[in-house]
Amino acid sequence: MDKVIISGTSLKNFDYMKSLDKFSWIKNFDKPLLGICAGMQIIGLTFGSKILEEKHVGAFREKFNCEHLDFKGEKEVYYLHSKAVNLPLNFFKFNLDLDYPTFFKHKKREIYGVLFHPEVYNGELIREFVKD
Repeated sequence: MDKVIISGTSLKNFDYMKSLDKFSWIKNFDKPLLGICAGMQIIGLTFGSKILEEKHVGAFREKFNCEHLDFKGEKEVYYLHSKAVNLPLNFFKFNLDLDYPTFFKHKKREIYGVLFHPEVYNGELIREFVKD
């Protein structure tokens, strides 16, 4: 296994929060990891974040300041979430428009999380993550 993507769930499925112990491996994982939507929340919770009630559904324009995964500038992104997380310690926040993170990265490791769904509008982010 070279890289791992943790995908999201349906809008009202929060069963993953009852099973966070199954994701304890994330703390010591030394390969690239990308969490999408609920996957980002799992990463955040694993590193000490708290859940926030934040609902966004649909396409939004957002600004990013990111040198990672070739994702910089203003982008149209697709949100489908009712929860988010605050920024965990030792992570950078790359989105500029919202107070809570919609794109973050661990400061020392290749652990990324995006709250939007790149499979909808931003496939280049996933392609950049999986390329060798």
